[in-house]
Amino acid sequence: MGVNIQKEKWNDIPYLVYEGDAPERLIFVQHGIYGNKEKSMSLMGVPLADAGYTVVATDARMHGARGEYPFIEKTPPIGGMTMPHIIHPTAQDIIDLFEAKFPQYERFDYLGISMGGIIGYHLLTLTDRVDQFYGVITTPDYQSLIDMAPESRKEEYPEMAENAQTKMRALNPALRFDEMHYGAIKMFHGTQDDVVPIGGVQAFYDAHKSAHVSLEIFDTDHHITKPMMAAIMAHTKAALK
Repeated sequence: MGVNIQKEKWNDIPYLVYEGDAPERLIFVQHGIYGNKEKSMSLMGVPLADAGYTVVATDARMHGARGEYPFIEKTPPIGGMTMPHIIHPTAQDIIDLFEAKFPQYERFDYLGISMGGIIGYHLLTLTDRVDQFYGVITTPDYQSLIDMAPESRKEEYPEMAENAQTKMRALNPALRFDEMHYGAIKMFHGTQDDVVPIGGVQAFYDAHKSAHVSLEIFDTDHHITKPMMAAIMAHTKAALK
């Protein structure tokens, strides 16, 4: 069985679609900071399409085909301080794209990698159409990201740092759990992750663990390992049954 790949654009949103002959579910896959739709699809596209999904990946705002400074140049720390301002617009893009282009599906699943998951947790507060949510090396606790920002950043870029922190605190899904809509939240994280520390993820899980909120931990840093990928695929395949 082959995978059909379509490169599309709607309303200035560039996106890719991977699907096999008879897809059963729809899943959006969102890339990390400085990435693009092609990068997320190179990892997840074919396995998910082979499993039975229509797989959609968009370029986040200011990334990929609609790239702008500082994301095209991959310029930290400016990128990290700009990222909070693209969370809501990118989440809204996904909702708009789903409603306009995939009317055959009543709901969709979402897999967010790093920044893609940060966008995704906010997405859960905006729509009730997400069923299975897969948060991969990411966090719902935006405050944990603020806490790890070095003091030198505030000193060198005081206004930009303050605006970024204000935005992150206003959006922080960890403080808005009652506003989240989902069928299940499944989180996958590394014990040694120093880019997105596990502390915020663990605290969120400890506060809200249930049959619908789970966390699987792996001996890795900020990377998706083979065991983590196998666990993700096991969950996504189980959702098809």
